Amino acid sequence: MRKKLSLFLIYLAVVSGFCLHQFKIHDRSMESIMPYTHTWQFPSDNPDFEKIDIYHATVSEFSKLPGISRSLSQQIVSYRKENGGFEALSDLITAGMPEKLYTCLESYFYIPEEENPSEHKKSQNSQNFQKNEETNRNTLELESELETESESNFETSETIGIPEISFPLELNQASFEELCAVPGIGEVLAQRILDYRETNGGFLNCGQLLEIYGIGEAIYTEVLPYFYLETEYFQEDPTEPEFPEISENPEDSENQEISDFSDILVINLNTATKEELLRLPGCEDALAEEILTLRDRDIHQFYHIYEITLAEHVTMELFAEWQDYLTVSDDGSTQIPYITPYAAEE
Repeated sequence: MRKKLSLFLIYLAVVSGFCLHQFKIHDRSMESIMPYTHTWQFPSDNPDFEKIDIYHATVSEFSKLPGISRSLSQQIVSYRKENGGFEALSDLITAGMPEKLYTCLESYFYIPEEENPSEHKKSQNSQNFQKNEETNRNTLELESELETESESNFETSETIGIPEISFPLELNQASFEELCAVPGIGEVLAQRILDYRETNGGFLNCGQLLEIYGIGEAIYTEVLPYFYLETEYFQEDPTEPEFPEISENPEDSENQEISDFSDILVINLNTATKEELLRLPGCEDALAEEILTLRDRDIHQFYHIYEITLAEHVTMELFAEWQDYLTVSDDGSTQIPYITPYAAEE
């Protein structure tokens, strides 16, 4: 342990002595330089002498000055490259030049006007101001042109006599442009309405808008006053339906002839039996089974009477003939609100 401590003390003494020696050498070199500094002033009778441009001076040019070694010159040039130049002459001290040496040689250096940070900043601000002024002027001119163009287009449309869109619109005849003019319906919903109308052969009632993806209760309530149908199929009085007695014998119900459609009971699609479905005009055993399979296996519940058309063989003609006799709840409603699983949990 003592041996290690002795070695450490010896090492510490050697390092301290070396540092002290270097400091004395540096101080002695500066003292040797200082007495001669009065001879470094620029002679007034030497017009060929030029100051050193610290922005562009090379290592050799820096080395020509008294007290600046080649290694110090390289250090100054490296600093200039890394920092993109000098903001002031005093940055030479930051670059590694001793302060005493800088004091003696300060008058030998200069920064060109084009590289002067303050002048450069002023010119840059002036250029930016001019660019902003030009941009603002171009913007005002463009806005003026647009206003003039819009006014001319408006006058042209009045001159040509383009008909204004009048509301409400007939839902089965409205064009793409007319649908886009309805508040709450953009180009996407307008195209979906046209696609739905073409696929299903038209709208039977305005409530079918709820079956279009993207139209919820809020949008439906907003756009409903803008539409109507010349012929709209709705159940006139779905309240308190009268249910006639059903024969317990299935054969009797199958053979029963319906002479008048007004005698058909109002059928709740969510509770209807096969016998009740067979009372609908044109509904046979296979079609009744298909409707029951759709309800019990596929969708589990009807939320709108129109969903009966999801059955493969229920045509739009049959639906138009049946819809006055169909409900989806015991109170005679043709549709019930859809409750998501998340809403049900809450």
